[in-house]
Amino acid sequence: MAAVATCVSVFAQGHTFTYQGKLDNGGRAATGIFDFKFSAWSDESAGSTVAAPCTNLAVMVSNGIFRCLLDFGATFDGGARWIEVGVRTNGGGDFWTLLPRQAVTPAPYAIHAGSVSAGGIAPGTVTSNMLAAGAAAGNLAQSGQTAVPAAAVMFSTQDKDTNLLASGYVRTGGYVAAQNLWRERNSQRAPSPRTGHAAVWTGSKMIVWGGQYDNNNPSYPPARVHFQDGGVYDYANDRWDGISTNGAPPGREDFFAVWTGEELIVWGGFYYDGSYNYRNDGGRYRPATDTWLPLSTNGAPSGRRWATAVWTGSEMIIWGGDVNGAVRNGSAYDLLQNAWTELTLLPGAPAERLGHSAVWTGSEMLIFGGTDNSRWFGDLWGCVPPRPLFLYSKP
Repeated sequence: MAAVATCVSVFAQGHTFTYQGKLDNGGRAATGIFDFKFSAWSDESAGSTVAAPCTNLAVMVSNGIFRCLLDFGATFDGGARWIEVGVRTNGGGDFWTLLPRQAVTPAPYAIHAGSVSAGGIAPGTVTSNMLAAGAAAGNLAQSGQTAVPAAAVMFSTQDKDTNLLASGYVRTGGYVAAQNLWRERNSQRAPSPRTGHAAVWTGSKMIVWGGQYDNNNPSYPPARVHFQDGGVYDYANDRWDGISTNGAPPGREDFFAVWTGEELIVWGGFYYDGSYNYRNDGGRYRPATDTWLPLSTNGAPSGRRWATAVWTGSEMIIWGGDVNGAVRNGSAYDLLQNAWTELTLLPGAPAERLGHSAVWTGSEMLIFGGTDNSRWFGDLWGCVPPRPLFLYSKP
């Protein structure tokens, strides 16, 4: 067998190109169905392959002529390349290597691309991201112009843009974009309508869980439904996914939640069935595996609502809240140990309160404001959570 081939490039279409050849068998043009195996080489007779082989099965050969589509990826970088062809009858045994290897020569459009003039480039086909850094400014400088002419106006999203200030610009005013700053996001597959739920941000997704729906009409039960489900909103893809309810804690409202970096922790809150039932339990949801993990209740504080919770990097600290009245206590939950430690109520601790706010500074919890339903507070308190101390002695 022998093959004579030509390669025709498909320009501006990725790495795929058409290989056309003629297959002879015993000096006569072959006709039938054959399998072809193509490999790209760095040398005419020796060298090494430069890409994975391409195999075309059941190729029709008519009067010796065949065509195959080949894709060796980003192999053709300007260096010399040869293609080696193997052939066999369709579904046969080993491939028969045809010699010599075929040199890959440039197609007419590739030759043109190497020396195309500016007049041959369609307007708008070269965008700013295709230019080398500083290319536009360099071209202006060569023609005697500055990159930005004097008295020019530049807009920036920064109120103190150091690059512009260093270039001699002076901020002269502000500008607010005239478009609507609100836009509705996708709500398909989102959790059902609810209130009293919690939401956390993971860095790329928003997790919503729990809450309740009240139809405000006891004649059409259930008057109030507490949800045990939720959803995960993928911000980049504008898409909602559900949350497993397998192992999830019971439904509730007005609870609190923190994000640990890997898990959503929910705790507390209440459910209403004609009376208020305060929950002193919760759960840990891991979105990477869509699974719920148990959260210990051993040593946990009493159930409550309208408390605050902060995440320290290793613990969730709960303080205050309402249990048929404001409370003056709290606890720290250690994620690694899955254990609770009560916050020691030392003299001078803040008064009982609910509806206050809290943040974690990196070393201390700060709480501000709140009420005990008879007084309104405007005080600020700091709390350093307890840390275990281990005693070592040298024998």
